[in-house]
Amino acid sequence: MHKSFDLFCKRAGLALLWLEALFWVTIVRVALTFLPFRRVLRLPLVLYRPAGGMLKAVVGNSIPDVVQAAASLVPGATCLTQALTAQLLFAQRGVVTSLRIGVAHGAHGKLDAHAWLEHGGSVVIGQLPDLERFSPLPSLERSCP
Repeated sequence: MHKSFDLFCKRAGLALLWLEALFWVTIVRVALTFLPFRRVLRLPLVLYRPAGGMLKAVVGNSIPDVVQAAASLVPGATCLTQALTAQLLFAQRGVVTSLRIGVAHGAHGKLDAHAWLEHGGSVVIGQLPDLERFSPLPSLERSCP
């Protein structure tokens, strides 16, 4: 196949992935506002699809980037919104990830919280320079089948 056609397909695929991410960031943001948290946590379980093949590296590597780009357009799309959205997109592609929520002591005795997503022990989305200061809470998730 011609290189320019491959590039076009890649860009079109990323544009569709970005639209999908924008849709789900919006849905997750609204769900976090109006639904019980445990119900929102079940979304990736409901949408999980066993992998029929390998996740394309282009898509897998792009999910965090498109989620962050889409989240920049949705008011109030926090780290939790982004982590849940990325988890949902990975689950739709048959990839099991782990949502982590951590807490830390902040300035002036304030409690700070942060959410991130891991796959294979590596942070997929939500990486911070000082992530180690957050103590992860016990997982509330159920595993995908």
